Amino acid sequence: MGTDVGYTFLSGVTSENTGGGYIRPMLGYHNYNWNVFAFYNHIFRPETTIDVQSIGIALTRNLRFN
Repeated sequence: MGTDVGYTFLSGVTSENTGGGYIRPMLGYHNYNWNVFAFYNHIFRPETTIDVQSIGIALTRNLRFN
């Protein structure tokens, strides 16, 4: 369980729509080698013309540099 919070940039849109703050809460299973989690992603924008939200399931492998 965790949350990512930050700022994201939008590409391929007009110059006044450059990005916004985001939050991505996650819930899943994490071990030494693998991570499997479900997430919800929402980008908060001052304009109401672009509303970016998504849900998904992710599988990632941990890379360790010893």
